[in-house]
Amino acid sequence: MVQRHLAKELHQASNRLRRRIDRISLAHGLTGPQGMVLAFLSWHSQPVVQRDVEQEFDVRRSTVSCLLTQLEKDGFIRRESVEGDARLRRLVVTQKGLEAHRAVNAEVVRYEQQVLDTLTLEEQETFFRLLGKISAAAELREEL
Repeated sequence: MVQRHLAKELHQASNRLRRRIDRISLAHGLTGPQGMVLAFLSWHSQPVVQRDVEQEFDVRRSTVSCLLTQLEKDGFIRRESVEGDARLRRLVVTQKGLEAHRAVNAEVVRYEQQVLDTLTLEEQETFFRLLGKISAAAELREEL
């Protein structure tokens, strides 16, 4: 039997998915990561600050800062002061950002469904259950 490597298989599948989602985002003036952050901001009714984005995507402050600066420069978001804490800036999606998010999200949902449709419903449930277990185990091992 050929030896299979978990990290390699996950990485390859992730790259294939990410490349397609990046192309979808680019068609709407966004990079893939910008599209994901815009989606995260759009789905939250509660105020979101930079630290929330850092934690959600498990990325460094400098990376998020550059990403948010470009989103703001391109008119997809704006930053507003948070009452009671002058250090914090709330991230607000603009109308342009909402429209881009809706367009990208619709295409990404269609694409993901096409990919998932290659599996039966039972296989999809099993896949997500196993992926959750793998992710949790990897996180536990990281802490050791």
